[in-house]
Amino acid sequence: MNRVVTFVLGTMLIWCGVFVPPGKAENAVLKRQCEDKAGKAAELIRELGAAAAFEKITAPEGPFIDGNSHVFCIDSENAVLLAHKVSRFVGVNMHNYKDADNNSPYTDILDRAKNQKSGWTSYLTYGSGPDKRQTPGLKNMYFLTVPGQSIVLCCGYWEDHGSKEGAP
Repeated sequence: MNRVVTFVLGTMLIWCGVFVPPGKAENAVLKRQCEDKAGKAAELIRELGAAAAFEKITAPEGPFIDGNSHVFCIDSENAVLLAHKVSRFVGVNMHNYKDADNNSPYTDILDRAKNQKSGWTSYLTYGSGPDKRQTPGLKNMYFLTVPGQSIVLCCGYWEDHGSKEGAP
């Protein structure tokens, strides 16, 4: 029965001119997941306070870290990384981060966050930590400002869904 329904719906969508390529459909799901994770992290910060929330946000087995994406937190006033799944990155000034094109995507995010509650950006990067690549990939990054706090939450995914092509 499910196959019949799927076939009929698929045929109707194609007949109506609606077709979403598989890659775009997967990206739409990942995009929504990033937005949801950041939203839940913002709620947690409001409920528990920043320090207690950061512990939960960076917990390896928690809901904010998975194989596709993870939430991290930046101080919007001084660009210092407040919480990250790789603890040695905490305290790093994100204004110093350069992407594969020598741009400063986090400076751009923090500038936009002054006037926007949330948004998306993309940049080419080699990644870092366990996501380091030998060739750059396109990273799509969502940002969300936490109301009443000087915290910007970020959560992104690789356009190619984390393939570490050429990585050691």
